[in-house]
Amino acid sequence: MNIEAEHYGVNVADIDRSIEFYRDVLGFELAEQFSADGEKQGELIGVPQATGELAFIDTGTFQIELIEYDTPPNDRIYDSVDMHDIGITHLCFEVENVDSWHKKLKDDVEFETNPLILEGGVKIAYFYDPDGNQLELLETDVNQ
Repeated sequence: MNIEAEHYGVNVADIDRSIEFYRDVLGFELAEQFSADGEKQGELIGVPQATGELAFIDTGTFQIELIEYDTPPNDRIYDSVDMHDIGITHLCFEVENVDSWHKKLKDDVEFETNPLILEGGVKIAYFYDPDGNQLELLETDVNQ
């Protein structure tokens, strides 16, 4: 029996801003955007008559599902989970050259770290999307 990652869902405060970030800043494609409302959406999230806007961003290997809820309003913002806490801490994107991506993105995003080479010959850098979700750039097989 086979299992693969298909998408990763992220609730966002402003779907247009998030689409612009993932499409225009990171270079992914908007695969689909639509409104969701009614009984089935409410049943899915446990809130009767939930409504919102959804967008699927195609990364080439899986999709990021962006969700902006109108009902119920998405007014609760949680602090990011620290890297040592239990729970989902970040989403990682493998790139050919972390330094090039860092240079390209540094004016548009907040980086948690400058590029670091770790044991095992990988280079990483952490940064944030517009809603404060932590993302990672990963380069493998770095010549040390």
